[in-house]
Amino acid sequence: ATTDESLEQNLLEEDIKTGLIPRFAMFRCVPNEPMAFPPMPDSGVAAALAQGLQDINSHARAVGGAIDLDQNAMRTWETAYKDFAFQERNAPEAASAILARVPTLTLKWALIYAMQAYHTNIEQDDIERAILVGRYLANGAYRTTQNISRHPTAKAETLILRWVDEE
Repeated sequence: ATTDESLEQNLLEEDIKTGLIPRFAMFRCVPNEPMAFPPMPDSGVAAALAQGLQDINSHARAVGGAIDLDQNAMRTWETAYKDFAFQERNAPEAASAILARVPTLTLKWALIYAMQAYHTNIEQDDIERAILVGRYLANGAYRTTQNISRHPTAKAETLILRWVDEE
């Protein structure tokens, strides 16, 4: 977990271009108010979560091997994939590096949704929800790379390059 400010201070364009940052899914949120004395965790909720994860694991083992998209999901994915590819091709270089991984991350989310729903294939609702996550990640790619250009180092480099060009 990190903040926009931390990314802006520490992230370099090379981190994106070399493939480090594109391997992460970045989600934005508004932090809750700090709580000096948070409530104790509910052990029943933790046990239910653990059991749910065990059930999903058992289902995934039972499905075994590769899981396919059903026909409706395939049509939906084909359209979304083309949209993602077009967006990647037309993006600035740094954003394009992140966008290149969005289709893979989107399919991983679809697989997770399918397993959570105990499906044996990736179905229409699984791929639709995953595409929403993919679009969110794509928007995050643009926002993350826009912040880099506002980094104080980037500003200084721009001024130096401008000064060199004037000489």
